[in-house]
Amino acid sequence: MSGLSGRGYVFYSNVSGNEGCGVLGDFTIESNTNITWNHGGGFKGTGSISNCSIFNNWLYVSYDAIADVFPNNITATHNWWGTNDIDLIEEHIWHHPDNESLGYVFYYPCLNEPPSLVDRERPTIESYTWARTYSTDPLNYTRA
Repeated sequence: MSGLSGRGYVFYSNVSGNEGCGVLGDFTIESNTNITWNHGGGFKGTGSISNCSIFNNWLYVSYDAIADVFPNNITATHNWWGTNDIDLIEEHIWHHPDNESLGYVFYYPCLNEPPSLVDRERPTIESYTWARTYSTDPLNYTRA
């Protein structure tokens, strides 16, 4: 079973500890998402990945970070791969150089360390007082 399958947008998430692939399908993944410790590899599919951590996934072959399973290209730049050794990163990606029917995974430039979590703005805390109004609808609430 995969952690995420289908298509969509993922951000500020952890995709970890799945028996299957961490992410399977067509996804845009960004903003401090961690794809780690998945038994069926980290990402298989199409889409883009940026400003994320992708490492410590495993598979029966060495392509455990990203497998491009379609002829489309994947943009996976500005990610932390558990290393900044380009040759080692390449060993963990299955794409056009491994099978000419596949697209390329563009993974350079990569990050030299995990992306830092940055709060863009402080949360606004508001106080609300709720009062029940009497009506025929028992769930009719209004803000006081």
